[in-house]
Amino acid sequence: MKRCLSTDIHPLKESLKSLTQRILDLYMSNMNKFLILPLSLFLLFPLSSFANEIISYKKIDDTFKKTWDDTYPVEFKKITKKDLLGKGIMVVKNKQKQLEYMYSFQVFIARVSMVDGVKTENEDGKEIIVKLIHNPSDVEKPYRIELGEFSEKYYQGNVVKWIK
Repeated sequence: MKRCLSTDIHPLKESLKSLTQRILDLYMSNMNKFLILPLSLFLLFPLSSFANEIISYKKIDDTFKKTWDDTYPVEFKKITKKDLLGKGIMVVKNKQKQLEYMYSFQVFIARVSMVDGVKTENEDGKEIIVKLIHNPSDVEKPYRIELGEFSEKYYQGNVVKWIK
């Protein structure tokens, strides 16, 4: 009887072993499909975070100048002051609950006049307050400029933090 049991169990054991092997093979063949997505996300997210790296005040001048030139026809003469509040870059949440990074500048703009169809700049001018806003989630136009007051009170409740 022992012999009969062992022969009866042996085919069952073999079929269980082959079934386990088939499941393992199926899992391994589909494993490539399951690994592609997590690996690609793992590789893409660090690259995208480096692409949207926060630029410090020391290195933002070129970006500010390019954004200004794309936005306004009149050039500014010089940046007279950066970081008006002395706290660094203000991080705020916009209406879509996305993070935006706000830089503050004071720039000098010369008075421009047209004489006989020729643009002339006078020595006198005006200093104005400018905000450079960086929205990393906006793919088409990540930087924009707003003119006017720069105050923490205006963004009350939306200020997330300050980055020095």
